[in-house]
Amino acid sequence: MHPTQFARELECISDSKISLLDLADELQCYILSLLPPQDIIRCALTSRILHSMIQASSELKYLLELGARRLLIASGSYNIPASDRRQLLKDHVKSWDKFDLRTARRLALPEQHYESSKTFGHSHLTLSRLGNLTTRHIGIIDVDTFSGEKEMTTRVWSEPWIASTFSDPSQDLLIRVNYFLDLGASSKYYFRIDLDTISENCAHPLARHHSLWALRRRGESGPTSAYFSSKIVFYGELIGFYGHTNTDQVLQVWNWKTGDGSNCFVTEEFEKDPKNPTFCFLDATRLLLLGDHLHVYSISDLSHPPRLLHSFALPYDTRGARISSSSPDAPVLREEHSLVHTRPPMWIQDPKHQLIAVEFTYPASILLIILSNALISPPPKSTLQHGGQSVPIPWTVWGPANSRAFVHWPSCQFGMSGTRVVQLVRAAPEPFIYNLHLADFSPASVSRAQTNGKAIVKPTIIPLQPGSEDMMVTSLPYADVTSEVLYDDDLINIMMDEDHLLLLKNVQELVFGEDVVDVIKF
Repeated sequence: MHPTQFARELECISDSKISLLDLADELQCYILSLLPPQDIIRCALTSRILHSMIQASSELKYLLELGARRLLIASGSYNIPASDRRQLLKDHVKSWDKFDLRTARRLALPEQHYESSKTFGHSHLTLSRLGNLTTRHIGIIDVDTFSGEKEMTTRVWSEPWIASTFSDPSQDLLIRVNYFLDLGASSKYYFRIDLDTISENCAHPLARHHSLWALRRRGESGPTSAYFSSKIVFYGELIGFYGHTNTDQVLQVWNWKTGDGSNCFVTEEFEKDPKNPTFCFLDATRLLLLGDHLHVYSISDLSHPPRLLHSFALPYDTRGARISSSSPDAPVLREEHSLVHTRPPMWIQDPKHQLIAVEFTYPASILLIILSNALISPPPKSTLQHGGQSVPIPWTVWGPANSRAFVHWPSCQFGMSGTRVVQLVRAAPEPFIYNLHLADFSPASVSRAQTNGKAIVKPTIIPLQPGSEDMMVTSLPYADVTSEVLYDDDLINIMMDEDHLLLLKNVQELVFGEDVVDVIKF
């Protein structure tokens, strides 16, 4: 039913005493489809008529299936019948359940990119080689079609200082960060973020400004050396940028389309902890920063600095720790502004149920997986005040039921996407032989795994200190799948998106090694 027609129907019955069951079946289904999945289930439990209607409706069953997997309907997917969408979702989930790595397709990376930094998303692998080179260049590979270097999109720059790059093929967006040593102490800026297209290597047509400037925070002196570091985190229309020189540092957030964000920079945490922070977006209005605790900032108003909402205590020391997220993919734009020419996604990850990973290195090497909803919606009255200052929410209040800890060897790798985490785990008793383990935290996968004994619901108990009697207990349920394929030390990295698992390896051929990527499509 068209929304306009639906509005007219509601207007006709708004002043009457007609109940939901008195409405036409089509209108009942439409109203139910607007509810969250848990409310649809509640309706089914309270009325046999509604239960029968839900069982007979492909659209409502599809919505319930999405809800059980922490997914949302993607825009543009309505041209496909709901029954077909539901079957495609089931087939996609089953392919991950099998976790068959023997179907991998091997790609040989170009030799000039063996030492490049690598990022992956929307089926595209980006290889960035910057550093102190005569030229700096990136290569972008579509892992579904790549068969040789001639099919790689390449960009080369001769500017002296390119700090970092980021690409999003779904929006034909290439972000390049330039560092300026010679602007002098009077300059307000040291870093410039350029917004170009990948396809044409020109200013992006959807960006109001071609360049964004990271605001300098300290005014007493300019940088005195070529030392700098930077990091870009991306979330749809949002860019989070961290830049550091020997005299200054800044964490700033912009909307790259509108250019808003010239005053949206974090300062408080740097004053307390000047080490390089790690951060990610929780959703389009919240930024998560790891300092002495986990800090959640509101970025709903980009014309002002982020506002601290909550702080969450962690069970381990955060020195050397870092965070990452399974952020939902950015929305795919119109085809003319996208390099991704496959069918638009039919579902996307619910940002309230993404996964946050915290890698601890001290006093133990632990991988802690956290459900982001625990940070978005903390327990009522859990935020304490002491002398007018916000006190971090204790770990025991928010953490154990919303997280799962894994002993994580420093040499082992992991990847995340959606509700899934894939990690390399030592296969005892061999010291340098590993399995790949898939942990799926979606409730539907856990429920299904309970029938075959692969659901992990018992708490994980790990000492807080080596030899200590104080324990960290975590109990977020997950479905566990172990690969039959064994690996040795040639596995360098693991990368994932919704449909792919990439295993980056260094394969020894005679004397020299060769970097390859095994691509498994699900």
